[in-house]
Amino acid sequence: MKRRLASPENEWRDFTDDHAQLKEQLLGAINDIDQGHERDPIALVGPYRTGKTQLLYEGFNNAWEDGIPALYTDANTIFNEFDNSENASISEWLSNRVSAQVDDLAEGEVVDWLPNWNHISDKEEYVQGLSEGISANQTAILLVDEIEQAYTRIREADFVDDDNPLRVLLDDPDGVYQVWAFGLVAAYELGPADYARFQELRVPILDVEDIRTQLQQRRPEVDEQLAPGIWWLSRGRIGWANKLVDEAPETDTEVAEWVRDISTREFEGLTPINNEVWTQEVPSPEWDDARREIMFMHDEYSDWEREGEDAIYASDAADLILKFILELEPELSPDAKQLLEQNVERLMKNIVPVSSRAEGNLYVPGVIFTEEPIVAGFIDLLSDLILSFEASTRDRAQLINALEELDTNSLCSKWRTEFYNHFVNDPPVEPWLPDLQIVNDAYPPVAVDPSRLTEKTTEELRENLSTGITIDPNVSTRATQYEVVFCPTENILQNHIKDALSPDEFSKVYVFFAPSSANGDVDDDEFDRLQELNRINIILNKEDRLWQFVYHLQHYLEQEYEKTGEIQAATVRDVLAEENVRDKRNVISSLFSQLNEIAKSETRSAVRSFEDQFTRHEADRPIWTEQLSGQVGPDVTAPGVYGAQSEVLNMLAFSIGVSRYDLTNYEDIATIESTLNTGVENKFIEVSGNKFGFTQFIESTLTTSGITTDLETFWRRFQREEANSRDESVGNLQDLLLTLLDLSDQSTEDIIKRVKRTDGDSNVENGQIAPLRNSVVTTQLQQQFILGTILEAVAFERFANLPDLFDAPRDRISSGREELERAKNRVSTLNDKLTPPDDYGNSVEIITDPIRNRRSHLGSLGEHVDRLVTLTQDNRGFAGVAVAYFAVVDVYLSLYEKQITTIQNTVQGADLFAVQDLKGTFNQAMQLIEQGSVYNHTNYSEEEALTKLEAYAEEAFDFHASQGGAKIDPLKEEALKSVEEDAEKHEAKIREFNQAFRQLERDFAAMQDSQAKLQTSLADFYADVLATGEGE
Repeated sequence: MKRRLASPENEWRDFTDDHAQLKEQLLGAINDIDQGHERDPIALVGPYRTGKTQLLYEGFNNAWEDGIPALYTDANTIFNEFDNSENASISEWLSNRVSAQVDDLAEGEVVDWLPNWNHISDKEEYVQGLSEGISANQTAILLVDEIEQAYTRIREADFVDDDNPLRVLLDDPDGVYQVWAFGLVAAYELGPADYARFQELRVPILDVEDIRTQLQQRRPEVDEQLAPGIWWLSRGRIGWANKLVDEAPETDTEVAEWVRDISTREFEGLTPINNEVWTQEVPSPEWDDARREIMFMHDEYSDWEREGEDAIYASDAADLILKFILELEPELSPDAKQLLEQNVERLMKNIVPVSSRAEGNLYVPGVIFTEEPIVAGFIDLLSDLILSFEASTRDRAQLINALEELDTNSLCSKWRTEFYNHFVNDPPVEPWLPDLQIVNDAYPPVAVDPSRLTEKTTEELRENLSTGITIDPNVSTRATQYEVVFCPTENILQNHIKDALSPDEFSKVYVFFAPSSANGDVDDDEFDRLQELNRINIILNKEDRLWQFVYHLQHYLEQEYEKTGEIQAATVRDVLAEENVRDKRNVISSLFSQLNEIAKSETRSAVRSFEDQFTRHEADRPIWTEQLSGQVGPDVTAPGVYGAQSEVLNMLAFSIGVSRYDLTNYEDIATIESTLNTGVENKFIEVSGNKFGFTQFIESTLTTSGITTDLETFWRRFQREEANSRDESVGNLQDLLLTLLDLSDQSTEDIIKRVKRTDGDSNVENGQIAPLRNSVVTTQLQQQFILGTILEAVAFERFANLPDLFDAPRDRISSGREELERAKNRVSTLNDKLTPPDDYGNSVEIITDPIRNRRSHLGSLGEHVDRLVTLTQDNRGFAGVAVAYFAVVDVYLSLYEKQITTIQNTVQGADLFAVQDLKGTFNQAMQLIEQGSVYNHTNYSEEEALTKLEAYAEEAFDFHASQGGAKIDPLKEEALKSVEEDAEKHEAKIREFNQAFRQLERDFAAMQDSQAKLQTSLADFYADVLATGEGE
C-alpha cells in the first residue's frame, strides 16, 4: 500500500474526541513552556502509523503560529551529529545546536532540523515567514521523532558519563523543551524509572465506529458496511485508515476489485490482506463474493457467515469470554488480566459487522462460540491485537503464552453452559459474524517484535555475528544461479564480497543486502566491472526492524533448531510447525515473509538485469542458452563441428561466429583455404587418423571466399544492421568472462593453449577454464560457445602478438623452406653414393620433386600468412577470425613439419656407409684378383676369377632390386634402409672373399718360402753328403 506520508502541509484530523483532546494536551504543554511554566518532557506514544509524526507537525505549526520557535528531527540524526562533533557534552552541544538553528531561522535561512515538506520551495517559503517575532530568550520546542531507531543508544547511554543519562539529555540543555515520539516497544525499553520522567500522551487507536463516522462525514456515497473491513486493514491506525477511507470504492463491483488490488500491495513490507483465503479454498467464480464478504459485507459469501436467531450483546459476549479465559488461566498477573480485558473488548467491538449494530448496541449470534474453530480464530486474533497494540512487557509475554496454551475446547464447553442466559429479547437485528478463522487467516499481524525470538540483545548478537544469513527466495531464472545474503555489518558484507570475487560460475548472480550505514565499497577494478554487469548487487536497506530480525532469526535457527546454511521457505514452514509460542510464530511468519519478499523482488530484478545484458535485442534468453546447432529458425542456422576434437573445432567456429569483423568481405585472406586443401590433396600432410579433424573443420567452416553459409548466417545473428555493429550481449559476456579470468590463476594464454597444436602432441590441459567451473551450463556445445566467445575476446585483446602465441608461423615456414633446401642439396650427394662402380648392377635415384613441391607450397602458404598477419595487426577486429586461421595453420604446420622431419630422416640421416663399404670392398677384390700370383700354380686363370667376381657385382649393386624400383621417395625412410641392408650383406660376402683370397696368397707365399728352404736344405744336404762321400 502506498504510504500517505506525514507533511506539515497536511492538517491533523481529529478523528475522535480523544484525538482532539490529545492535540490540545500537546499544544497546551507547548504554550505552558512559553509562558514560563514547568512541564515534564512529553512522550507521545503509539503503535506504528497512528499519526505521531503528523501530530508532531501539528505542534510545530501551532508553535510557530504562536511565535514559539520549534524544530523537528529524529533521534538518529541527533546522535549521529553529536558523534561527529567535537563536543564532549551532549547537553551543551544540543543546546548550542538548537540555538544556532533558531538564529538561522530568524535570518530567514533554511536549517536541517525541519519537517519534510513535499517540495523544497514550500519549505523555503514557510521559513521566510518565520523571521519575525523570535525572541532570543524564548525556550525552543524540539520535536524528536522515531525514538525507536535510537533507543539502544539511549538505553546504553554511551553518549554521557552519568548514572542518569535521560536527565542529562532532557533537563540539562538550556532553552530547549523536548517532545519525543515513541513506538510501543521503545517506550518501555527505557525502563519504568526513566520513562517516569516523561508525561505520556497515548495516541488513541480508532475503532469501527470511528471509521464508520468518517465514512459518513467524508464519503457518504460509500457503503458504511466497509467500516469493519477498513478497520481490519488498518487495525485502527490513522495513517492507514485515512488513506483507505479516501480511496474506498462506491459500488460492490469496485469493492471486489479494490480488495483484490490491496491484496497485491505492500506497506512497509506487510501485506494488509492475504488473498490465499479466497484463491485456495473458494471456487474462482465466487472470488468477488468472498472478497466482499471478508470486508464484512452481509450476504455475499454465505460459507463464511455465522448467523443465529438468538442474539447476545457484544459487551456481554466479551465479559463471558474474559471470565472463561480467567477461569482457565488463573495465574495471570493483575496487569496481564487488564491487558486481556481491554483487548477482548477491543476485539469484540471490531469484529461486529455494521449490519449487526443498531440503536447504539452491538450484537453477536449466541451460538458463535459453540464451534471450536471459531473460538480458536478469536483467540488468534486476540493475540495479534495484543502483539500489535501493547508494549513488549513481561505481562504481555505472560498473557501471550497463556493464550498459546489455552484449551479452546474447554472455552467452548464453558460458553455452551452459559450463553443462553444472555439472550437479548427481540433484538432489532438478526446478528451475524464472519467466520473468525477466516478473518484470522485473511488479516496478518501488523506488529511484531524481532527480539522476541531470543533472549540475547540485538547488540550482543551483532557483536558475535560473523556471517550473513543466506536466503533462497525461489526466483525462477532463464540461465543463472544466484546467492542472496543479508549482511548485517560492513565486515560481513566485505567478506561476502570477497567470496563473490571468485572467478568460478560465470552465470551466478550475487545479491547482498546491507544496512544503509554500510558502503560496500571495494577498491578493485574487477569489483566495479562486476557491479556494472549486475553480477554483484548491493542493496542498502535502512529498515531497522528488518536487521534486528536478521540477527535474531539466525541465532534462533542455529540455537533452537541447529539449522545453518541457506534458509528456504520450506525451512521456515518446518520451524513454524514446531514452534509453540505464538508470539515467535508471528514474528517469524510476518518478518520472514517481508524478508523473503524483499529478497525475491531484488533478486528477480538483479537476475533480470544480469540476464538482459547477455540477451540479444531480438531474443528472450542469454545468448549461450540459444540453440547452437542445427536449424534454429527460418533464417538462422548454427555451426556444428563434431568429432574427437569437437571442443577445439567449435571454439574456433564460434570465435568466428561472434566476430566483430565484417565477414562478408575478406577474400584475399580466405584463399588460404584453397592452399591448405591443396596440401591435403597432394598429401603434403597426413590427415588420416588425426585428432584435429582437419579436413572436416575446413569443410564445415572455411571457403575460398570466407566462411560457410551456415557459419555466416550464425554470425549475422549477432549483428545489428541498424546500428552497424555487433550486438552488445556478446561484448558484455566477454567483459564478464575476461574479468573473471583476471581474478583467477589462469591467463589469456591458457585460452590460446586450448586450440594450439591439437594434433595429438598437444600440451592443452583438459580442465575447465575458471569462469565455467561449477556453472549451470548444461551442454557441451554451450560450453564450447562460451569458450569460443572468450577466445574471440582474448584474440582481440592479444591481436598484436597473436602470431607469436602460435609460435610465429612465418618463422616456422621460413625454417621449413630452409630445411627442405638443405635436404634437396643433400639428395645430390646421396645419389652420387647410390651410383654403382663401372655400371655394375642397377642404380637408383632419390627424387627431389617432393622436396621442391613442398618447399614451393610453403612459399605460397607463407604469402597467405603474411597477409593474415598484416590484416590482423591493421584491424584488431579481425582477430577473432584470424585466431581460427592461425590455429589451423598451426596444426597444418605441425603436421607439415612431421613430413619435413621424415624427409630429413631420409636424406639427412642416411649416410649410406654400407654402400660406400660395398664399393670399397669390391674394388679391393678386383685389385686382389688383378694383382694376385696364386693363379700361376692353379687350374684357374685370372680371367675366370674376374668373371665370377663381376657376376656377383651385378647382383650386389642391383639397388633397384633392393628397394623395388629405380626411384626413391624421400618420404620413404625404409627404401634406403633396404638398400643399405642389402649392401651390407653383399659387402660382407665380398669382404669374406677378399679375406680368403688374401689367406691363399699368404699360404702360397708360405708354401713358396717352405719350398725354397727345402731346396736349400736339399742343396746343402747334397753338398755335404756328396762332399763327404768324395772325401772318403
